[in-house]
Amino acid sequence: MKPFRPVGRRDSGALLLEVILALVIFVAAAAVLGVAFSASIEGVDRQKRQLHASDLAITVLSGVQLGTRPAASGGPAAFNAPFQDFTWQLVVTPLSNEETGAVRRVEVTIRHKSSPLVYRLAQWLNLSRPTSPPSSPPPAGPASQAGGNS
Repeated sequence: MKPFRPVGRRDSGALLLEVILALVIFVAAAAVLGVAFSASIEGVDRQKRQLHASDLAITVLSGVQLGTRPAASGGPAAFNAPFQDFTWQLVVTPLSNEETGAVRRVEVTIRHKSSPLVYRLAQWLNLSRPTSPPSSPPPAGPASQAGGNS
């Protein structure tokens, strides 16, 4: 067995340097992980806002198609809670051709108040409303029946 030898000045200085270096490496790694985690959370929040904007645009356009929302340009207007941070705007543009009748280009724009998010959804819609229910199809005659001659 070797006798106990006290640590010299040179050895204690090297040990202190190793501890400080390990601490610096640990702090640098923790900082990198913190930045990566923060960027990941921001990306998820951005995707969530984009998905909400898409759903809200489809909801506004569906309301125009069903007739529950007026088919006229309007807005920007805020949504009710829990989507009060979003606004919508509706732009209805008729076609320049008279033969198209009531076909309109309907564009819904959704904006988020606290971020630079802008989502647009446009669709061509026939906004004429039938005044009477559609007529029933003509009765099937011998010419329209399936099958061959027997």
